[in-house]
Amino acid sequence: MLQLPSNRHHRISNVSQINDLIRYIYDESRERPILVLTVATGRREPDIDTMALSETLGHVIDVVLISDDKLAEMLTRGFMESGHADLAVYQGAARLYPVISTRSASLSSVTAPLFFVDTPQHRDKLFDALSQLLPDVRSALEIRGKLNALHEHGGVRRLAFLSELRSKFSPTLVTTPAEARELATFLLSSGRCQPMMIISHTRHDQKPFVDVELLSGLLHGIAYVVEIVTPAASSEFRIHVAPTAAVYGEAGRVYPTGTLWNDAGTRLRLFIPNDHISRMLLTNLMAAEALSLRADDIRSSDSWSDQWNERWGGAIAKASA
Repeated sequence: MLQLPSNRHHRISNVSQINDLIRYIYDESRERPILVLTVATGRREPDIDTMALSETLGHVIDVVLISDDKLAEMLTRGFMESGHADLAVYQGAARLYPVISTRSASLSSVTAPLFFVDTPQHRDKLFDALSQLLPDVRSALEIRGKLNALHEHGGVRRLAFLSELRSKFSPTLVTTPAEARELATFLLSSGRCQPMMIISHTRHDQKPFVDVELLSGLLHGIAYVVEIVTPAASSEFRIHVAPTAAVYGEAGRVYPTGTLWNDAGTRLRLFIPNDHISRMLLTNLMAAEALSLRADDIRSSDSWSDQWNERWGGAIAKASA
């Protein structure tokens, strides 16, 4: 059972607690705001230290952490069943649910804003919103300073690690039509043994919509990472693949091995910039797609199946007998 309100943060561990959380969020007698944080796919902890956050603000808000994707999906489903799908929180984001007062008789995405705390802008907005919950300006300023320090200290090591990854391996840049033709030929070849991530970035007044350098470092030896950087190369690439598999402008796809993805009836997932999804989250989603496709290749290989059965098949059969 979820014990709220509390000055300590709570980590949701089962469906029953998800149901308790939904009921508590809708409880009109609730006297404290609730901050619900989630964890991005592939990570165990959020971008903000929840324990330190509850130590700092636990006297005025409830802090709840959902670190399991399936439980976050259950929360989303619960809100959908209540007719409030816009109150969901997921994939590393955080949502601050205010007290339901007579002035604000219902919850919505406006009154309960979503924050993508892996981005400085949204993190600042969240910290501003939390600071405003304090009774006076002096307390708010003190807490704001603690919140800033909280993230800076926790993020130094991670940022250094990411910087190192970015500098290790660079993406393959495609700038000319001739290079685009070579890219398409290799992409469509039966000998390609890794998934390929292709990101089109032809607007050079802004960064790519995903962190291409980080993806190159993370996926080195797992998937090819290619960046198309000119309109001419992008136009040429489109000629050689099915319309449903092309990338152009600011967009990206992850192509599995083989060529079935190039059939006209096949739909490859398209990643594009989105005002509601942070750059880092899109980066994580593309990385997850590549890792999933690579895992599928490994599982489907005969050598892997033989090794797995040789090592574990007998033990499982014996245990099941």
